[in-house]
Parts: sequence; structure tokens; C-alpha cells
Amino acid sequence: MSDEFDPTADFLAQERAALGDAADLFQATELASTPLQATPSFSTSDAFVPTPSITDSTEVFAPTNDRIQSPVSVTRTSPGLPSEFEQEWQGKQREIVDDRDRAASTKHESMVQEAQQAIDRFYEEYNEKKDRAIEVNRANQEIELQAASKGGLWERVAKQIDLATKASQDQKATTGTAARSPTQQQQQQQGTRDTSRMRELLQDLKRDPEAPGVKPKKATTTAA
Repeated sequence: MSDEFDPTADFLAQERAALGDAADLFQATELASTPLQATPSFSTSDAFVPTPSITDSTEVFAPTNDRIQSPVSVTRTSPGLPSEFEQEWQGKQREIVDDRDRAASTKHESMVQEAQQAIDRFYEEYNEKKDRAIEVNRANQEIELQAASKGGLWERVAKQIDLATKASQDQKATTGTAARSPTQQQQQQQGTRDTSRMRELLQDLKRDPEAPGVKPKKATTTAA
């Protein structure tokens, strides 16, 4: 049985021969962009029209399915809970803070203890110095009282005044008046009387043998 003449196939063969290699590219693009339609079967068309090989959809998506199904070790944690690394880091931070607090507390206690010991030593030394100064002043007063009881009237008066002045100065030094501010010292000096003129007068009376009270008064006799 001889083949029937197909004018469509003959036309396509002529066009393909005229286009050359560009016909294959044009035909492949057209097949990829247009859906497949049912065309009549031409017996001679298989000789010059290449049939594109359609890949199964399961083969196209096979790499994606394989990538999704590949086993991956992922650590899943509950929402809102820290991971194991975060828990370990937080634990180390708490240990560092606790060690720092303990060191600060120990240092504070040591400083408080040293300060208390320094205060105790200060008051102990202060009391010892005060008691020693009181004893020295008492001994000096006894010696000066004995010396003041000797000599003439005005000589004893001068010694008593000197003794009282010295005792007052020692008392002020013991009670810490020397540590007052300059304003307070100036006010104290203004309130203190100047006794230099009186001292000069006492020295003159002490040297004068005819001074009042040096010689005893003679008893006067009245005529009967």
C-alpha cells in the first residue's frame, strides 16, 4: 500500500529546509510555550519533526522532596524557654555575680573592723595622754604651791597669780581649745583681760622693802 500525499507535511518540510538550524530552536520554543494539543497523526511527520521528551512531574520535584526528607539534626526547644547554651551562660554569670558579692561583703567587713580598731586605739591613746597630763599638772601644782608659800607677801601674791594663769592655760590645752577655729580663738583673746600692767605693779611691790604689808605695823601707845 503506497503512502498518501500530505500537502501539510510537504509544506513543513520545505519551511524547515529553508530555515535550517533556526527551525529547531523556533520549534522547541513554540512547544515549550504552548500547551500540547491533539494533532492528527501524519505518517511522514515523524521523520522531520522532533518530539520533545516531557519529563515526568515526579522527576522534576524529586530533588525538592529528597532535600525536605533528608535527616537534619535540629534542637527543638519549647517556645519561651532558653536553650541549653543560654542556660549554661546564665549559670556562669550568676556564679560570677555571687563571687563578686561575697568578695565585696568580705572587704566591707574587713574595712569596718579596721575602722573600729583604729577608733578604739585613738580613744585609748587619748585617755592615756589625758590622764598623764592631769598627773603632771597635779604634781606641778603641788610644787608651785609649796614655793608660793615662801617669801614675802607680794612675792607670794605674784606666785599665786602665775600659778593660776598657768593652770588655766594647761586646762585649755587639755580640753582641746587649741583646735578651735581662728574666729573662736580671736573671740577668746578679746574676752581675756590684759594683766601685763598688773604684773609690773606686783614686781615693783615685791622688790620694794617699804611696800605695804612687808613690815609689821608698830603698836601705837596713847598717853594716859
